[in-house]
Amino acid sequence: MRHGDDHGPEAFPDAARRLHAFIRNDAAALCDFPFDIDEIHRLANDDRSNFNRYWTDRCELANKVEAFIAQGIGEGDFIDVNVALAARSVLANDDAVQNWYRPAGLPGFPGCRRRRSLS
Repeated sequence: MRHGDDHGPEAFPDAARRLHAFIRNDAAALCDFPFDIDEIHRLANDDRSNFNRYWTDRCELANKVEAFIAQGIGEGDFIDVNVALAARSVLANDDAVQNWYRPAGLPGFPGCRRRRSLS
């Protein structure tokens, strides 16, 4: 997990709350980054040898989310889905959340003005 606190996934026994805690903390961490995580993905993809640790960590994140989803399916709380695809969808959505919190005028949102807070 990229962002730790007292309410991390391990604080909960059931998959639904574990997945929610992961998503909440991961999205918060991404929004706090002083850079766009998509740029890191681009750089890491272009130079895999120097970003080996990044890709190892990214794989661990995907494995953790897959485990939450598989647990939820096994407990009957989640519908049966392709676990790998669902995990990557969760991570992709987390990566995108940071864009909702960018101040107007930053790259990707030229001339965009937020009308209300998203919190």
